[in-house]
Amino acid sequence: MVTQYERADPTGSLLSDLPKLLNRFFDQVLDLINTQYELFKTELKEGVTAYGMRALTFGVGAIVALLGFVLLNLAVVFWLNLAVWSLAASFAIVGFVDLTIGSIGAFITAKRFGAQRLFRESKRELERDKEWIKTESRTI
Repeated sequence: MVTQYERADPTGSLLSDLPKLLNRFFDQVLDLINTQYELFKTELKEGVTAYGMRALTFGVGAIVALLGFVLLNLAVVFWLNLAVWSLAASFAIVGFVDLTIGSIGAFITAKRFGAQRLFRESKRELERDKEWIKTESRTI
């Protein structure tokens, strides 16, 4: 029985088409790599654009919130000044309240996202990896 390669090659050698096949193969591989690279660039550009827009929106929102907080604090200071009759004492009271609330919030946040929890999770993950490596090395 004669294969299609033997019919295409009058000399009967299958190796005569090898350079053409290899050339076509490498051309297709290069086309694939170029296509993947262009896709990566496009996705990266879209991701950076989306991330930049979110960061800009967050930044504008943070500035507006900070401005509102400052204006609210000034309003409280001037309202408190009417009761205390001392502008300096009013600023001190409002500043102390802000400092206390901010410190409590920072302490609670630090406690929630403490490094100990991250280290425990990392240690647990490393121990699982170590056991997995041991079981895989025994099967090989």
